[in-house]
Amino acid sequence: MLRDVPLNRRQFFGQFWGDDNKRLAERRARCEALEGYAWTNLLPYDFALNDEQYRELEREIRDFLARTSDDDLHSMEMTRRLEEVVHGLIDPWRQEYYRNSGSL
Repeated sequence: MLRDVPLNRRQFFGQFWGDDNKRLAERRARCEALEGYAWTNLLPYDFALNDEQYRELEREIRDFLARTSDDDLHSMEMTRRLEEVVHGLIDPWRQEYYRNSGSL
């Protein structure tokens, strides 16, 4: 009998190969690579995050990646979407920083 929910291609071929552990390892590696990208390329240079902001950003990045499907993690759009998440959180902090410092 056919399933009600369609399988994505990773799930479909994974049924035959039995690569659940390999898929989890690939997902973990991709998430680590995307986290590394966020920390090295998307952090602001014009002000520093405090400890609370750093922890909140870290939590938001990990939650975003955990909610993302395997196919989306490997898509061409992923870095753009990650950038939107990071900047969506950092931009208000940046504005507050400049407002309080009298610059801008």
